[in-house]
Amino acid sequence: MTRFMSMCLILSLALGLVAVAQAADRPIKVLVNNQQRTFTPPAITRNGKAYLPMRPFANAISAGIVYDAASATVKITYCSKTARLKMSDGITVNGSFYVPLRTVANALALKITWNPQTEAVNVDLAASASGAG
Repeated sequence: MTRFMSMCLILSLALGLVAVAQAADRPIKVLVNNQQRTFTPPAITRNGKAYLPMRPFANAISAGIVYDAASATVKITYCSKTARLKMSDGITVNGSFYVPLRTVANALALKITWNPQTEAVNVDLAASASGAG
C-alpha cells in the first residue's frame, strides 16, 4: 500500500509540474512595420494571449500614454484613436503593466498579424493608418 501511495504522490507532482509549465509566460518577438523591436521587459504570451508591456509598446508606435492613479487607468492614444484600460484589464508582471495586444489593437484600429512559426507579432502601422486594418 505504501508503494502505491508513493507512486500516486509522484504522479500527482509530475502532473502539477506539467500544468505549471503550460501556464508559464513565454517571451515573444514584436515587430513594428516588420522591424523587430526589443522591449524591456519583454513581450509575452500567457494562456494563449499576447501581452505587451504598456509603456515600451506605446513608445514603439509613437503613441501618447497617460496613467491616472486615481482611477487606476491607462490611456494610450495613437492617431485619433484612444484606448482606455483599467489595471484589471491587463496583467502585472514584476511591477510592469502588460496589456493584451488584441484589446489595444482593436481599440486603436491597429492591424496585427501573428506568426506561430517564429512566435512573433507584427504591428503594421501603415495598414492601420490607411484604414486597411
